[in-house]
Amino acid sequence: MESRKQKIQLNDTRVVNGPYEYSWAVHRPKLNFKIMQNAEVNGRGDVKLLLSFLPGRQFRWVGSDLSWRLRQDEDCGGGRGFWCYLASLSESMCSILKGMEENLVNAAETGSREWFKRICVFCGSRSGNRTSFSEAALDLGKKLAERKIDLVYGGGSVGLMGLISKAVYDGGCHVLGVIPTALLPSEILGESIGEVKRVADMHERKSEMAKNADAFIALPGGYGTMEELLEIIAWSQLGIHHKPVGILNVDGYYNDLIQLFDKGVREGFIEDSASHIVISADNAEELLRKMEAKAKAGEERRREANKKRRSS
Repeated sequence: MESRKQKIQLNDTRVVNGPYEYSWAVHRPKLNFKIMQNAEVNGRGDVKLLLSFLPGRQFRWVGSDLSWRLRQDEDCGGGRGFWCYLASLSESMCSILKGMEENLVNAAETGSREWFKRICVFCGSRSGNRTSFSEAALDLGKKLAERKIDLVYGGGSVGLMGLISKAVYDGGCHVLGVIPTALLPSEILGESIGEVKRVADMHERKSEMAKNADAFIALPGGYGTMEELLEIIAWSQLGIHHKPVGILNVDGYYNDLIQLFDKGVREGFIEDSASHIVISADNAEELLRKMEAKAKAGEERRREANKKRRSS
């Protein structure tokens, strides 16, 4: 397929029928973002672009007219970048680029959002017997909103689910609730909060929550919460995802479960390397800091591994 070149101005609203090569750059004190020229075109006609920006920054943005997939780390002259395939080009490309600029600036100037744009929280549709559980859910919701982190959760408006979703929503962040149709009568009472996505069953619910999140946190909850937590831990062990998994261990609620994990290691059922999958803390601030540190360390390991592969 023949590749054509065209430089898109930000006020250009013409329909784009790719593949094209794009060149666009923004230079700010904290930000350097480029879509490099000399893009490659794969067999499906997708355009291969290089996104580059300053070290220590992470960017993730998805729009309805723009779809891309990370391929591998690249050394961008001291910065960090990713090859990706831009699969959808339309007349709104220029507005999308503007949106990318705005989101990049936001990502560069906020704390945890450098690492997490959306966090999935597993928690109960009940509030439990202790006020500390409700207080922890509200505090976590406020901490997420302060960091401009969106919430993905099970979609209920009752129990701890209702408390955290309202706290995040009232804090000005997006809330995505994923709920099976069969559970609507029992888990949504009154007005729903944020965006509610109905799915067919529990399997689809967990898949959608995992797909839409950058990290996972478990608040106190019952069998459903624990099942969601354990499955996401197992997926990490199997290499299905590499996202941080945290437990907010309010008043020692998860002490016995954490001890069971340790016993599994001692008895030879859980590999020692897998024992580090779960991060725990008894308050939201400490847990988020630990998860940020783990995300950063994982990013650095992947970058070093890619450098070794390129040099070999």
